[in-house]
Amino acid sequence: MPESVTACSERLDPDLFLDTIQPCRLEGIESNTLIISAPDQKSKKRLIQQYLGLFEELARGQKNDYRIRILARGKNT
Repeated sequence: MPESVTACSERLDPDLFLDTIQPCRLEGIESNTLIISAPDQKSKKRLIQQYLGLFEELARGQKNDYRIRILARGKNT
């Protein structure tokens, strides 16, 4: 999975990566589901709207049958 984070950082503007992706955490992999948590609802929404396609592309390279689940850790902000 570290190679996916590296690939993601290489495809995004450095400021976008630091602001959006870096605060997120890989919570785990359950069966065919990659679980990512964002610090809050606003960050979760931004990830889904702007970067879900990138996550899906990276996940496809790992496994054919996959799912991505994004959670929010904090309060609505």
